Amino acid sequence: GRQSTHGAALFPSPLLLPARPRRPPSCSLRSRFYFTETRNSTMARVLCLFAALGVASAVMDAECAHPETGLPMPRSSAPSFSAKAVIEDGFIDVSMSDYEGKWLVLFFYPFDFTFVCPTEIVSFSDAIGEFKAINTEVAAISTDSHHTHLAWTRTAREDGGVGKLDIPLIADTSKVISRQYGVLVTDEEDDMFGAALRGLFIM
Repeated sequence: GRQSTHGAALFPSPLLLPARPRRPPSCSLRSRFYFTETRNSTMARVLCLFAALGVASAVMDAECAHPETGLPMPRSSAPSFSAKAVIEDGFIDVSMSDYEGKWLVLFFYPFDFTFVCPTEIVSFSDAIGEFKAINTEVAAISTDSHHTHLAWTRTAREDGGVGKLDIPLIADTSKVISRQYGVLVTDEEDDMFGAALRGLFIM
């Protein structure tokens, strides 16, 4: 798998751990995204873009790792994946190998046709030129089907859709990818059972 070049970076490069992490009581992090420090200049620029987009972040100490979730540890390989996605009003096949030689920001969100998810997705799409300028790609992923993704992109933003996007929406209908990255809700009594929690990973 893709490896980081920095001991301080996360898998395969710095990783932002998923939202709602199960963490030890000693961890007092308040933001929904977590990452370790990095001296990589490109990574620093990516994080600056997050700040400009209003993405919350907090530094995660080593003792605040998530041993009970089974998530890959820093400097380990990111779980590979392949799936259907929607981009430019059509279907495509995407896989981890498509992003070889580049940074990848992969972020999970729960559902299409909600009124919270579009804000983040649209912001990343609008900023894709800035990400590409620093050799970084962005992709969004949920457990919705690629047909639902397509319908969402064909729905105007004022009507609850996201409209045309310049980043792919990946369909994790099997829920395998969400499970591998530790963001899948598996508690049958949870209202979000079967959905992916918000989680953002930088590779």
